[in-house]
Amino acid sequence: MFLYLGMQMAARGRGRGRGRGRGMGANVPITMEELMQTHNKMMHAFMQHLQHQPPPPPPPVHVRDKHGEFMKGRPLVFTHSADPMDGDE
Repeated sequence: MFLYLGMQMAARGRGRGRGRGRGMGANVPITMEELMQTHNKMMHAFMQHLQHQPPPPPPPVHVRDKHGEFMKGRPLVFTHSADPMDGDE
């Protein structure tokens, strides 16, 4: 079984890279074994890349604002005093 990979790149130069092995522009059949070897090499390189990535940062800590919940309890509020020293008690 042979597979034809018909991918061609745009030629920038005149005649550059033509007729030299299996480049991206050649319509040369490859065997299934060669395709699987190439696939395995690419997967190995990809897994090596993934294994050498730094770990992701931890998710942000969400701080819950409890001010509204505190105010629902109707806390005592100091408003005024005839003697300013009364506020210390």
